[in-house]
Amino acid sequence: MSIAYKTKTDVVREKLRKDILEGRIKPGCRIIISEMAKEFGLSEIPVREAIRRLESEGLIQYTPHVGAAVSIIDENEFFEIYLIRIELEVLATRLAVPHIGHRALSKLKNLMSRAEAAVGQGMHEKLGPLNKDFHLSIYQAGPYAHLYKMIVDLWDKFEFSNRVFSYVPDRAAGSWEEHLRILKAIESGDADTAAELVRMQKHRTKKALEQSLAKSTGRVPGKIEPVDPVGIRNA
Repeated sequence: MSIAYKTKTDVVREKLRKDILEGRIKPGCRIIISEMAKEFGLSEIPVREAIRRLESEGLIQYTPHVGAAVSIIDENEFFEIYLIRIELEVLATRLAVPHIGHRALSKLKNLMSRAEAAVGQGMHEKLGPLNKDFHLSIYQAGPYAHLYKMIVDLWDKFEFSNRVFSYVPDRAAGSWEEHLRILKAIESGDADTAAELVRMQKHRTKKALEQSLAKSTGRVPGKIEPVDPVGIRNA
């Protein structure tokens, strides 16, 4: 069995990434390149490259003449958009299921297999893109292009939600079991069940994100969350 070689940049990136995701480096905290280089016993070059990569992932923000800092998430805006997304995605699922043919179903099964393999290998960084592809493949099968575009635009607004399985790795196995139930409902042509399973899966993910953000900020979960219209309606 071959051992993957890690560059100096990889080592710095993985350590910084882990510290950010696990809340040891808080949102807004400055990343001093010279200090990081001393900590790792390296030159500043691999540290700068690691920061550049983390910036591309949305974990770090770089401001000219100021420096690098851990990205700050506008939680109120994030959860407002997430709640809107849930309702749109439930609707899109219900409308799309009757239009999902053999080709789209085969793609969903392939994505499911790849996700199960990633979960088994503990490769949580692969799950975000697979999760996004799985859901958008469902919605794209429907004939409602404007609805699909609205969902994509809202999804892309916060890259943070696409990395939920890196932030909350314990969520991975349970979430993909939920995806499997969604897939089975789609395969049987049960649009209403598939839609409600999507709703439940999204709300569980939302709760996991709340807990992750609370851990990283020291805030009590739910303190700043907007009112949940779904919760009011179902109360």
